[in-house]
Amino acid sequence: MSSPYTTEFGSQNLTVVVQQPTVSTTIVENDWHASLFGCCFDWKICLFAACCWPCFECKVACDMDESCLLPFCVPAYQIALRTKLRTREHLSGSILGDCGIACMFPFCSLIQVARENKHRKG
Repeated sequence: MSSPYTTEFGSQNLTVVVQQPTVSTTIVENDWHASLFGCCFDWKICLFAACCWPCFECKVACDMDESCLLPFCVPAYQIALRTKLRTREHLSGSILGDCGIACMFPFCSLIQVARENKHRKG
């Protein structure tokens, strides 16, 4: 035997792989394109949200590939939508931050999600 990881099997030498090769990946966090308090930068979204909030909630959920019933069936749906968008697009932030923003500024938060999703989808 030439090394502790090589063994003879019949007339052939077999080498045992002790450590698998690894691939290193680095995920870069992106900044949000839409600011939290930039509600009125897209006046169409702002006006839609102001005129019919329940319809706006359904539209944002559908635009995020979720059920239109999400806002009416899941109490903390905004946290879920923010977290989904943030993880899908590698946006900076945390679940705790999503929770605080969605609870303290629900109107601005959902408009930000709608604007960011619109920007990312093109």
